[in-house]
This record gives sequence, structure tokens and C-alpha cells, in this order.
Amino acid sequence: MSISSARSVSAIGCNLNVLNKNGLFSNHRYQTDSDALGAFLAEACEVAPAAQVGAQALYDHYREWAVSHGLSDKERLVAVAFGRKASERFTRSHTMAGNVYLGVAKAR
Repeated sequence: MSISSARSVSAIGCNLNVLNKNGLFSNHRYQTDSDALGAFLAEACEVAPAAQVGAQALYDHYREWAVSHGLSDKERLVAVAFGRKASERFTRSHTMAGNVYLGVAKAR
């Protein structure tokens, strides 16, 4: 989608033109509705530029959320899949305390 097309879509109120971390437009509503990570982020996390959370802490928070929402073992993301999907959305950094995701934190 070109920038002018995205502006046109936005102008008619479809709210489809979200710029992702790679500088590409993506359909945010589709991403949120189509995967458990998107629902988890929307319901149980704060997404903000200054936020950060430990990778293990975020996965543990996801597992608690998944159980509380009745997701079966088959529906839940395993640690590797969760890490891959989280890394697609957020920058992962290694600190002295371990791996952290930048731009996201557990909701208070």
C-alpha cells in the first residue's frame, strides 16, 4: 500500500494504516484479531516507547493470561513461538539482567 493510498484509507475511517517497526504499513486490526499475542497485548500489556519488560516475565504473564482466558495447551503459544512473535513486534535487547523487550510492559 502506498502512503497516498494509506492516507486515503485513513481519511475514510478504516484505520488500517499502522506503521510497524520495519517502516511498513500493516493492518493493525487484522493482526490484533487474528492471533493470541495481539489479544494478550491489547488486554494485559502497556505498549509505550519507554516501557520494557523481561522476556521471561512477559512470557509468564502471557501464560497466566492464557490460562485465565481458558486457552487450551494447543491454543497457547509455547515459549519459542511466543519469543518469535514478540520479537516481530518489539525490539529485544540483552542486558546484564537478561533479555528484555523494549516498548512493552505488563499492565498495572
